[in-house]
Amino acid sequence: MSVQEWIRAEKFYNGYFSTCLMIIGIIVLLAMIFGLYGEKKGKLRQLALVLVSLGLLMSGGVSYYYFRYLPYLKQAAYVTPQMRSHEYKNGAFRPYDPSLMMTYRLSYNMNNLKHLNFYEAKATHEKLEVLGYNEGYYYFKYGQIVCRMPKFRVSLVEDDQVAEVLGQRFVLNRLDYKQLYFFNPAQAFAEDVHVPKRFYSIRPNLDFNAKYYRLEYLMKDKWLFEGFPYTEKSATM
Repeated sequence: MSVQEWIRAEKFYNGYFSTCLMIIGIIVLLAMIFGLYGEKKGKLRQLALVLVSLGLLMSGGVSYYYFRYLPYLKQAAYVTPQMRSHEYKNGAFRPYDPSLMMTYRLSYNMNNLKHLNFYEAKATHEKLEVLGYNEGYYYFKYGQIVCRMPKFRVSLVEDDQVAEVLGQRFVLNRLDYKQLYFFNPAQAFAEDVHVPKRFYSIRPNLDFNAKYYRLEYLMKDKWLFEGFPYTEKSATM
């Protein structure tokens, strides 16, 4: 679907469609009233027939455009502020609320992006520096910060493999869709974390009075982890 076709479809479904349905409803109501209370072969009955014809004509036009733009409707069902900064509303493109954008930005939801045929998934990864394991957590050094991640998120791999987070990143395969305010989501979606087996036996040097950040939280600008609540409270849980 071209950008122009998308815009026409969006205008139709978010403006003309509901207006036309309302007009058709009024026409049907008036036709019923004139048909019931007008004299046989009288002017009201004739007007009722004219209204019925007009209603059928409008219904046919609405049905034509409804099915013509059906591909848009199937795609639009998956569009959210996760991948779009503006919505078409009241005759113009209007930006989403920044707080709503942030909520969607930190939402682990690949399903919507997978259903949009103008996005494609690309495998990606990032190496990690592992310090060791202690009491249910693997410890890492991310930048200059010592942090941790619960073992249930980690898959142990052979010692000749590297520690890394693996996942998918979604990118626009239709750059012209940027005109419609679609963008490439900033974060990749983590699907697995690989840690070589030897680190399970290594005990890191820890300060047990300190609160350690969760690695998932520190990586939130680059990676999203399924099921992690991205709040200040969860940063050191």
